[in-house]
Amino acid sequence: GHATAHLDNICEVMFDPPTAQVADHVVNWAACHGEYTNGGIYSNFQGPYSMTPHCIAGRPVHQGDFDWLKQFWSGYRQLGVPRAVSAMFAEGHEGSGELIRTMDGDLRSFIEDFVEAGEDDSWLFLTSDHGHHMGPWHLWTSAGRLERTLPLLIILAPKSFLSR
Repeated sequence: GHATAHLDNICEVMFDPPTAQVADHVVNWAACHGEYTNGGIYSNFQGPYSMTPHCIAGRPVHQGDFDWLKQFWSGYRQLGVPRAVSAMFAEGHEGSGELIRTMDGDLRSFIEDFVEAGEDDSWLFLTSDHGHHMGPWHLWTSAGRLERTLPLLIILAPKSFLSR
């Protein structure tokens, strides 16, 4: 099998906790942090779904998430164990698109590291639970309503699979 991990930016105490272990490693280190959740106050300008940068101690939360993912990835690589990871980033849950742009460089670096490592036993799936659904665009245009129903799916597959 694979070593599995799930990283999440949603504080599970806000919702019903999972009834089963979804992965070998489940991490939501920042999701319930008081500085990140703003004491449970959520608005367009405060909390984990706001359009303001999501930081703890002045550092973007997603950078800590990528650091953890890289440690997981490299630790199991050294053991020769294939890996499978799912990760949820709340930066996509705001309407302007500015906040998700703060992740661009770090996401690019993470993907480049994956590709440069020549992973031939692991898959990387980038997904979303839905397409863009904030603001008047999705409400008042047919293209916007269609985009809402189209979640992201990007797959980086092992070269050995692609050569078949």
